[in-house]
This record gives sequence, structure tokens and C-alpha cells, in this order.
Amino acid sequence: MLTNNGFEMMIASGPDHEQVFVEIYCDGKLFAMISREHLSSGCFIEVPGMNFQQDRLTRKVDWNAFREIAERACARLNGDAP
Repeated sequence: MLTNNGFEMMIASGPDHEQVFVEIYCDGKLFAMISREHLSSGCFIEVPGMNFQQDRLTRKVDWNAFREIAERACARLNGDAP
């Protein structure tokens, strides 16, 4: 798990995804998932829906810190980071 400015990034897999993805947590609560599924390059961001346990989510984060960790997550999924 990599950490940065209150964010944590964890490589994960699940039955709803064909490939691994990255879960991003802020202060211990899930904020988003970053995936490469069905893309030849780049990444996309998924945010949990309203059916997810709301007490395990955060909906508001610092943009600059999130952008930095999201770029790191995408690079990791693309094989561009250690």
C-alpha cells in the first residue's frame, strides 16, 4: 500500500473486473477506483455508487493530492512505475 498526503493506494481485484485495479482511500475511507479495463492506454476513474456502505466512503478530497495519487496509480497499472 502506497501512501501520500492522507491517501492510500492498494492494488485489488474483484469479480466485477477482468483486470486488477487500484483502490484509493483517503483517511481510511474509499474514494475511488482506477482501472484500465477495456482501454489500450490510459485509465479511468470509478466512484462507488449510492448502494455502497456510505460510512465506508468519503465524497470530498483535496484535488491536488488526489490528482497526484491518481496519476501514480494509473502509471502503476500501465507498468510505468515501480
